[in-house]
Amino acid sequence: MVKQLAAYNPDDQAKRTAIKQDVEHWFTIEPVLTDDIRTSRLAKNINAVKAKMIGNAKNQFASWISDDKPFDQITTNPKLVREPKVTNVSLLEDSTVVVEFTTSTRQSPADKPVEVRFALTMRYQIIPPTAEDVLGTNPYGLYYPFFTLQKTGA
Repeated sequence: MVKQLAAYNPDDQAKRTAIKQDVEHWFTIEPVLTDDIRTSRLAKNINAVKAKMIGNAKNQFASWISDDKPFDQITTNPKLVREPKVTNVSLLEDSTVVVEFTTSTRQSPADKPVEVRFALTMRYQIIPPTAEDVLGTNPYGLYYPFFTLQKTGA
């Protein structure tokens, strides 16, 4: 008897949950509570997302870091907080996902937040995780070869 192994593919809910978390890690800016920004939660979160970028998305992500400057922003204003709120994660055909979210940015705790809406379209690829990966920051083996980020209307 020959048993055909099914290709590894996490269910849609697992994909949506992991993608939502990646977007939250990607766009959150929060005060640094460590002596070195490189060991901060902000750096760990951004680096975890960066590690999932493959192919063209590596350069796209580097450009985004260069344009958005999350580390410069928090160094310039240690009280700055940018919180993303994911409102929709739509899985489309051909391994594409559209994530709609709003960022709420405050220069200090007493400030009124500035809200900006975005649509992030990403291609994703599943690479079955190793036993070690399952325990780390990419338990479902989701990688992103390409993305587009657009501000959307109110």
